[in-house]
Amino acid sequence: MTHNLNDTIKVKLTDYGKFIYTAHLERINEYYGKRVIRDTKPKVDADGYSTFQLWDFANIFGDCLYMGNKEIVIENLEFEFVADCR
Repeated sequence: MTHNLNDTIKVKLTDYGKFIYTAHLERINEYYGKRVIRDTKPKVDADGYSTFQLWDFANIFGDCLYMGNKEIVIENLEFEFVADCR
């Protein structure tokens, strides 16, 4: 089985994960000196999942993903690949 960094995954963010996501987008706004991103809260579907391209997830949460970290960003340390519609 192979996957591509552009593949879409879905995860259930913990409260800490939501905090990291919001902080990431706020840093982008700070960088540009204005609110280029108005809604900095993660979008969550009816089942509680947020979707990301795999590379974007790694970019946002990579610093938090290491052995022994007690601050978990996703529930059950699991993610699911979304079916590709290509």
